Amino acid sequence: MLPHSNMSASKITPHVFISAVSEDLAEARQIVKNALLTIGCHPIVQEHFQPDYQSVRQMLKSRMEGCQAVIHLVGKRYGGEPNVASLAPGSPRRSWTQMEYDLAKELGIKLYLFYMDDSYPFDVRENVEPDDEVALQAAHRRAILTGEQFYTRIKEPDDLQLRVSEMKLEAAELRKIAGQNERRLFKTLGLIGGLLILIFSVLGLIKKDTGQLKSGQKTIVSNIEEIRQSFAGLANQAALITNPTTPEQYYHNARISELKGDYTIARKAYLEYFKFDIELLDPHLRFQQFLKVQEGIEGARQTYEALSAKSSGIVPRLAAILMWPLPERNKKLDAFVQSNPDFGPAYFLFSQDFSSDRLGTQSLEDKRREKQLIDQFNVLDGQGKVVRWMLDQSLVSEWRAEAATRLAALKQAGESLTNPIMVSWMGHNGGWTGNIQIGESAAEIFWKRPGSDQFESTGFSTARSVTTGKLMPLPTVQLPSNSGKLQLAVKYTNLNGEEMGPFLVDFDPEVESLSNTKLILSQTRTSWVSFRDYDGKILLYFSHLLSHRGGLKEIKYGLNKEIPDLSFSYPEFKSPGMAPIDNTVTIYLEVPADTKFATVQLTYRDGEKTSVERFDR
Repeated sequence: MLPHSNMSASKITPHVFISAVSEDLAEARQIVKNALLTIGCHPIVQEHFQPDYQSVRQMLKSRMEGCQAVIHLVGKRYGGEPNVASLAPGSPRRSWTQMEYDLAKELGIKLYLFYMDDSYPFDVRENVEPDDEVALQAAHRRAILTGEQFYTRIKEPDDLQLRVSEMKLEAAELRKIAGQNERRLFKTLGLIGGLLILIFSVLGLIKKDTGQLKSGQKTIVSNIEEIRQSFAGLANQAALITNPTTPEQYYHNARISELKGDYTIARKAYLEYFKFDIELLDPHLRFQQFLKVQEGIEGARQTYEALSAKSSGIVPRLAAILMWPLPERNKKLDAFVQSNPDFGPAYFLFSQDFSSDRLGTQSLEDKRREKQLIDQFNVLDGQGKVVRWMLDQSLVSEWRAEAATRLAALKQAGESLTNPIMVSWMGHNGGWTGNIQIGESAAEIFWKRPGSDQFESTGFSTARSVTTGKLMPLPTVQLPSNSGKLQLAVKYTNLNGEEMGPFLVDFDPEVESLSNTKLILSQTRTSWVSFRDYDGKILLYFSHLLSHRGGLKEIKYGLNKEIPDLSFSYPEFKSPGMAPIDNTVTIYLEVPADTKFATVQLTYRDGEKTSVERFDR
C-alpha cells in the first residue's frame, strides 16, 4: 500500500522481508530482525508453510508485495520445500527460501543478498540433508556468486549486524521528508541518501529518471561556500549530469547513482569527487557507509588508506582513522585532536567511541572522556569550527541534538565523574573503620597509609563478582583510635584494567564522630530514655544517650512538660566509638511518682538541636 504524500515521516515504517533457512540461520535471522528494529524498519518473517506449492507461492507473494525490500540470507542448508507432486510439469525444485528469492526478483522488490561464508558459525554445522538437497542448495549458492546481482559476503555475526544497523543514518534522514511529494523530495536529495532510500523507492516516492542533464555548469569553483551553493542548486535534479567537471557535479552523480542502485558508477563518481581534495567531511562519511556495505569493513579501510595517501588535507586523514577498529582508532583519534585542536567534528566523532551506544556498558572514565569531548565539540561549534568542515548542515543539527541528549544522560553521574571515591567512617573502641564507596565496579582497591610512600591493596573477599567471576576487593581500611586530622590517598583499577586515581580523602575524627552520633541517635529516637518502676521508685534512664555522649553538648529533659527545662549532667568523652559506662557515670534519675511523661531535646557538639521527643510512662 502506497503511503499518502502528506503522511508524517514518523509514521512511515518500511517493511523488510527476511528470507533464511531456519535450520542453520535462525540466529542470523534474529540478528537481522533486531538490527532492522533498531533503525525503525518492520521485519517480516515467514516460518510456517503449507505443503502445496501454489498455496505457498500465493501466500509468500501476498506477504512480500507489502514489503519494500527483501534480505536474503544464503546459507548452506536447503531447508523445506513444497510437495513435489504439487509442482507443475517441468518446474524445477526450489526450497521455500529459494522461492522467496525468486519472488523478490519477479516482483521487482529491492533485494539485498547476504552470502554466508563457509567460515560463518551456522546454527547447525554438519549437513544431514539428503544428497539431492545438498546439491540443489550448492547450485543456488553458485548462482549467487556467479550472477550479476551484487551480494555481500558475511563471515561472522558481528559483521551481519553491522551491515544492517549501519542503515540507521539513512532511515533517520528519510523520515524527515517522507511525507513530501516527489518534487520536494528530489530537492532534498543532496541532504539524504543511502540504502533505505533504495528500499523506499519501490513505494513510488521516487521515480527513476533515465533522462540526462547537459553539463553547462561552471568549472571548478574557488571556495567551499560556492561549492555548497552550487551543490544545493543541483539537489533538485534527479538525473545524472553528463560530462561532469566540478566536484559538486561528481558528488551529485555519486548520490544519484547510489540512489538508483548503480553502485559501480556511484563508486567512480565518489572517487572523482575526492580527487579535488576538498576539505569537507560529510561526503567522506557517506562514502564510508557506502563502502562498508559494498566492500566490507576491511575493504573499506584499505580503500581509505589509499585515498588518504593521495591527499594533502586533514579531512581524508581523519576519515581514514575512522575506519580503524577499537582501540587503535582511539589512539589515532587522540593523536589527531592533539595535533588539530580546532577541528570541531573530530571531537564529536571521537566522543561516540566512549558512548553507551558504542560500548554498551561504560566505565566512569568512558563517561568522563565522552563528556570532555562533547563539551569541546560544543565550544568549537559555537565558534563556527564545526559547520566550516561540513557540506550538509542538517547533519550538524543532528549532531547537536545527539550531543545534548548524551550530555543530559551524563549529568546523572554527577560528581562521581570528577571524584568517584567516598569513604564513610565508623568509630569503635579499636579505632576507625573506613568503608570505601566507588562510583563504579572495581577490580582492586589500593590505599596509602598516613606517613607511607607506598600504596597497598585492601585485599579481597571470598565472594566473587557476578560480572567478572573474580574475587571482589575488600572495601575497608583501618585507622588507629588516636588518629588526628589527616589525608588519605585511594586509587583503584576498574573493570577495563585502567588505574583510576589517586584520589585524596580527608579524615577528621571529630567530624566523623559527630556524624556517627547524629546518624545513630536519629535512627533510635524511641530509645533515648526509658522509665522503670523499681523498689517503689520511678526511675528515668539515660543509658542509651550516655553511650553516645561523645557527640553531645547538652541533654535537656522535662517531666510532665512539653518543652524540656532541665539539664542532665554527664562526664565528657571525646574518643571514637561508644562511651564507657562505669560507676562514675550517673545513668538515671528518680522522678516524682506522678510523672506521666518525659520530653527530651539534644544539642550536638556543633550546636545543632534535635526536635523534642516525648516518652510516655
